[in-house]
Amino acid sequence: MGLLLLVSTMGYSQSIIKGNVVDQQNQAIPNVTVTASKDNHTLVIALTDKNGNYTITLSGVNTFRLSFRSVGYKSIDTILTDVKSTLINTKLYPENISLSEVAISGKKPIVERKIDRIVFNVENSLASKGGDALDVLKASPGISVETDQISMIAKSHLRLMVDNVFIQLSGEDLINFLKTISSESIKDVEIISNPPAKYDAAGNSGIININLKKQRLNSWNAAVRGSMSQATFTSGTSGTSFDYNRGPLSFYVNANYSLSVTKRTEGDQFFYPEELWNSDYNKKFNSRIFSGRVGFDYKFSKSYTMGIQYLGSLNKPLTIENSRINITNNATGKLDSIVISAGNNNRNINNSSVNWHHNIKFDSLGKKMDINFDYLNYGSDLNRNFTSVNYYDNLLPTNNSLISKLYTGQQNIHNYSGRIDFEIPFPWGSLSYGAKASFSNTKNNILTFDQNGSAYILDKDQSNLFDYTENTQALYISANKKLSKRWFVQAGLRTEHTTTTGNSITLSQVNKNNYTYLFPTIYLSYNPDQSNSFVLDFGRRIDRPSFIDINPFRFYSSAYSYSEGNPLLKPMFGHTLTLTHTYKYNLSTSLYYSLETNGYDEIPSIDAATNTQYFTMQNYYTAHGMGIIENYTFNKYKWWESNLFGFLWYGITKFKQNVGLPENNGFGAHISANNSFLIDSKSQFKAEVDVSVHTSKRDLVYRKNGYSTINAGVSYPVLNKKLDVTLMAYDIFRTDTRNFTTTTDMIKQNYYSYNDNRMIRISLSYKFGNKKINVKKQNFGNEDEIGRLQK
Repeated sequence: MGLLLLVSTMGYSQSIIKGNVVDQQNQAIPNVTVTASKDNHTLVIALTDKNGNYTITLSGVNTFRLSFRSVGYKSIDTILTDVKSTLINTKLYPENISLSEVAISGKKPIVERKIDRIVFNVENSLASKGGDALDVLKASPGISVETDQISMIAKSHLRLMVDNVFIQLSGEDLINFLKTISSESIKDVEIISNPPAKYDAAGNSGIININLKKQRLNSWNAAVRGSMSQATFTSGTSGTSFDYNRGPLSFYVNANYSLSVTKRTEGDQFFYPEELWNSDYNKKFNSRIFSGRVGFDYKFSKSYTMGIQYLGSLNKPLTIENSRINITNNATGKLDSIVISAGNNNRNINNSSVNWHHNIKFDSLGKKMDINFDYLNYGSDLNRNFTSVNYYDNLLPTNNSLISKLYTGQQNIHNYSGRIDFEIPFPWGSLSYGAKASFSNTKNNILTFDQNGSAYILDKDQSNLFDYTENTQALYISANKKLSKRWFVQAGLRTEHTTTTGNSITLSQVNKNNYTYLFPTIYLSYNPDQSNSFVLDFGRRIDRPSFIDINPFRFYSSAYSYSEGNPLLKPMFGHTLTLTHTYKYNLSTSLYYSLETNGYDEIPSIDAATNTQYFTMQNYYTAHGMGIIENYTFNKYKWWESNLFGFLWYGITKFKQNVGLPENNGFGAHISANNSFLIDSKSQFKAEVDVSVHTSKRDLVYRKNGYSTINAGVSYPVLNKKLDVTLMAYDIFRTDTRNFTTTTDMIKQNYYSYNDNRMIRISLSYKFGNKKINVKKQNFGNEDEIGRLQK
């Protein structure tokens, strides 16, 4: 590291142009194209980062044109002569107003396509208002949310970050965590299919990064908000926030409370040789969530900024479960017996995460170091009772059929991580490198009791005493270089060493893993002119089994259905190659090929002796996928913006072992349209109509039927545009129903589920504050990084 710092300080003849690009409200504008050209030939192209900062380095040029361009904003050009090093801060104005108008602010498109990611600008979507982070993901392009699973369409096993910090949760725990984040706190969602080397290699299909809102420079503002939703039951949320940013100090406080009641209906059919089992499940979810976010940043000097952020929540979910299984004799067609089950699952969930960050700038050329320390504590207290009784067709109980169990205990997850990142510019390009260490510990202490009369007797064999540790250390390096006026390359390499220990105290079984792997990434871009660009990228990634996946504990959803983890489960690997063409920033076309090796997922099996279905995790498949992705933004009219997203793919799955299930190969498709309408420009009366269609597809061992959804709403600001009133209707025609089938050991199975998504929500948000505090203008700013292409 010392050698790199020394080399970067050696003198060389060049012009370095740095600056910041903001809108008319001094809000940073990311991904502005900054171009240096001469005689109609492009010399250098850069993009502003998330804080609106850019850096351009030129050699041997005395006079050139500097241009700033961004979709939705008026372009700015300036001629520079005999410039060595200078700071040029720029303000862009929306295309649809004159420079003298200041009442209307610039607006980003709802969906943006970048070189390595898709950005969903939540602030501009009505569908996300008044909800939580889970609602935001449901509205995000290319994302599928099914019960307790979040995935990219046609892909699996992604990872989720909040403000570039990985959330070490999965399944139901991750869903509960996302419900604690208000949608009003979210700035945008980045969907990154092939992350650069700087990011963790975890997540075969990529990363979803949820960026929370930041306060504006030299301003303070506050907001109070509330919403009410009506589906089968009524739910409501309320919240408040305060942001302050003046001089060297900025801080923010955000608090939210939600009381929700939702319903989910599920069902399945099992076609046994002699019987038909038809099951119906009804689940009612009650939750009370208090969540908050607080943080501050302080700029001690031009070169050093330090800050702390805390994100926490208290959640008390109660799930009421009722199910009925009708067992019909195939020979007579008459009802033989009935199984009725009921249960309550009462939990107390406490979640806390802390980030302590340091930003150090070594010089004015862009050389910098970032240090981050993160801590996550997730605690859950469980109290679940479960009762099942078999009845004859006349509803008289059968002998000795009562099953009554009580599960009680705690789950605690602790994760500590630290990372350090360096970025160093050179005349030929830039170099970044860094290291990260992560230490996770999960303790599960769930006791199982069998009811005997009025007493409960401990069942040690069915109790869940399981400890799991996972430690990962990583190093990475990444470099980029402009090869010519039209060619640009970025390459990175990341290595990760992981050790895991799973200790099942119940089974007296300890399993350990110790492995090191390399993960290369490369991006090659070609820009023949200002209207077209091509990017070819490749990446290798890993997906490690979660705590739930390897825990051998049996979790019973009914007397005849349970799931269990596999302590011998190994990581799976993903390889993706993508070619993307972008035309005039509005149309992008991507062709991709993906390969998953040592793939793992749940396998449904049936115990023929008891007709019990169980799900186990296995490394059992290799998957090939190929497809085309189209993304088009239509913004020809001031009053209408539409983002069209289309995805067509073909998948091939090969099983490494006989799992008693057929291999599924075939096509799938997804089409979505997000339409935003400006009904009245003076009052800012807006409307939105969103349509999403998923065709039938084959997914590993399941064939999943198609489904669709239509959402629509309006938004109207009143009280001098300080109070925003939004009315949204979701899943208007109740078509977001999931159905899928499979065949296990020659026994056909059908499943369906509906999450009560059809609802109406009204939300109110009142904002007030001083958009601009008069302070002395500084010549330096947040010169954080050169841009995503140079990470």
